[in-house]
Amino acid sequence: MGTYQTKGGELLVAQPSADAIKFRLNATYRMNTGEVEGMAVLSNNQAIFAPPGGSEYDDCRITLTFLGETAKVNQEGSCGMGLNVSGSGSYKRSSKTTPVFN
Repeated sequence: MGTYQTKGGELLVAQPSADAIKFRLNATYRMNTGEVEGMAVLSNNQAIFAPPGGSEYDDCRITLTFLGETAKVNQEGSCGMGLNVSGSGSYKRSSKTTPVFN
């Protein structure tokens, strides 16, 4: 897994088990910023983050698809991000080092 980057965004991914990832997605739009972090089930190079109702991310669904050195992100809903901020896009891996989450 590792660190993936795109203009205005960064995706950190660690894989604590064969069927799960932990991720942090940071994105910007002009002066607005946003971040979402969580655990997602991993199956066939695709992970889906859809938190249960009652969380701050009620309207959120993030699909991460890993294709070699690229991670494709599809964000549905605001996911607690800032105004007009979306993490959707294609991210290129910049490091294979497992990130540390604080």
